[in-house]
Amino acid sequence: MPGRFAYHGRMSGGGTSGVGGFLRAGLLFAVNTVVQMLLVGAEWLDAYGFTYQGPVEDFGPVAFVLVLLYPVAFTVFILLGMLVLPGTRRTARSLLVGRDAWVLYIGLAIGAVLIYVVDQYWAGVVISWLGVAWAAFTQLGVEEEGPQPWLGLTFLVIGYVLGLYFGLNFVAEDGDPEFSLPTSLLGWFSTIVGAAIVGWGMVQHWRNSRRRVPPGYPPAPPGYPPASGGFGYS
Repeated sequence: MPGRFAYHGRMSGGGTSGVGGFLRAGLLFAVNTVVQMLLVGAEWLDAYGFTYQGPVEDFGPVAFVLVLLYPVAFTVFILLGMLVLPGTRRTARSLLVGRDAWVLYIGLAIGAVLIYVVDQYWAGVVISWLGVAWAAFTQLGVEEEGPQPWLGLTFLVIGYVLGLYFGLNFVAEDGDPEFSLPTSLLGWFSTIVGAAIVGWGMVQHWRNSRRRVPPGYPPAPPGYPPASGGFGYS
């Protein structure tokens, strides 16, 4: 399943603390989401043509699940795995109760109240998906905390490989997970473009992690240039 887990995370060296960095990361997320939707569309046409056993609007829910819900579910799964390991337990616990996670929890809670209590279905759906989109955008901070850059790099690679394993039919047809490679030119194009996006994200993550100051190091003096090797001051 090509491109299922692209680099949705924050891209600027200073994170999203500044307005400019936040806007750049948000624009990147929007563009990347559109690209992922196009890749899912390519897979859809490759597998089913313009219809899928009925109306073509079935494509919308499937695409949203694969583009937004899958990265969030995978992120939570990784954090639960980290919660079991002594070396990463503290990091996982802090991320699961961190700001980004609470945005997701509150969005889902408000959405559930609107849908099941107030009977405002569409308002609840929109707010719930906004919480999911925020979690997909930040990836709950996995690529910014913990043992970096290795945690982030592993996170990206496993996410992409599992995207190949859980094919489009797993969501569209409630099928079984199955690793499969594309069988058409359109499918291979989607797979390669998705891999290129993930690879570019890995390069950016490596560069950003090299610019961060490790814990315990003194802050850089004013005007200090980035170090030429090892790590630098952002």
